[in-house]
Amino acid sequence: MVFNMRWFILFSILVSGLHAYSQNPYPQEYDGYRSWSTFNQDTVRYLQYNWGLKVVGVYNDVPLSDFFDVFELPICDVEIRCTTPGGRAEVGYIQFWLRPYEKAYKEWKESGEYSSKYNIIVYSILPEIDKYSMLYEDLQPYIPSLKRDGITIVPWKDSYKEVLGSFIASGIRYLYGV
Repeated sequence: MVFNMRWFILFSILVSGLHAYSQNPYPQEYDGYRSWSTFNQDTVRYLQYNWGLKVVGVYNDVPLSDFFDVFELPICDVEIRCTTPGGRAEVGYIQFWLRPYEKAYKEWKESGEYSSKYNIIVYSILPEIDKYSMLYEDLQPYIPSLKRDGITIVPWKDSYKEVLGSFIASGIRYLYGV
């Protein structure tokens, strides 16, 4: 009788655990874009699922307007890195900061993590492939403080969606937790 009761309890725990796992609102494998509400407003899970390392090739070679069409979180600051390979000033990468840059950067450095949970990075320039090129000259009229060679961080403006929208990203990644 005691053996059967233990077996029954163990079996019940296993079945309820499998049921809970099957009801998990947080999908493990990428199966298309999922909204922030799917993750009960859990920002990290939303970003990891939609733009994390398991999302291979989905946001490669796409205009940033595709990203802006689905991205649901407010952007606080934008970081733009310009480089001058061969004398031509190009955008090397763009990072969208989901909290004010200075606060998020400080927390990130203090945490010792590989990357911040408050930013998403857009890889842009592969110098040998011109389709990824966004030139400094294209952005500078909209962001007057943009440095020709270096990093510029400015508060986000919704008008940047239009300016950056046609830009082809070589990849968009969320690297927190790597």
